[in-house]
Amino acid sequence: MLSYQHDYHAGNHADVLKHVALTLTIGALQRKPKPIRVIDTHAGSGAYDLTGTLARRHREYDDGIARVLGAAAPLPPEIAPYVETVRRMNPDGELRRYPGSPQIARSLLRPQDHLELFELHPQASRALGELFKGDRQAHLHRRDAFEGLVAVLPPPERRGLVLIDPAYETEREFASVLRVLEDAVRRWPGGVYAVWYPLLEKRGAARF
Repeated sequence: MLSYQHDYHAGNHADVLKHVALTLTIGALQRKPKPIRVIDTHAGSGAYDLTGTLARRHREYDDGIARVLGAAAPLPPEIAPYVETVRRMNPDGELRRYPGSPQIARSLLRPQDHLELFELHPQASRALGELFKGDRQAHLHRRDAFEGLVAVLPPPERRGLVLIDPAYETEREFASVLRVLEDAVRRWPGGVYAVWYPLLEKRGAARF
């Protein structure tokens, strides 16, 4: 369960889709001035080195964020906040680093908003801790979100988003997602829930 490393896939076409959707959802919630809380159940390490060995092994980012940044046609204005976050991480214009969902969400927070992060993987959790060290708007939980999510619901803000994006290394995770989602909605029916899941030819995915 702790063997998954997103570095291989950082910035690929699926990341672009997921992070654009994340950006648009947060933007929709922020149309009202009241504070929100964004909860990321499987936060990862928060940022990824695209020059590293793992990312360059298959260079999946070439068909993802690199294509977006290299597009000849003007980009849709709706994705401007997402693209700007990536560009801020690469100020010289050379694509070297890619933000994970925690950093994208953090870049969009207003002073009244907060970010709640769950990450069980020791290496990723340490990286998150360094990334958000001293940040009073970001709160890190080094625990399994399938067990801990309900404990932080409903948040003080009463408005916000839960992003559920596990690795799906085993078919048991499909059942875990459904279970925690059911419990979370019961605890916080006014929340917005975004569930990322793979389109696989596995029995678990089909039932899901």
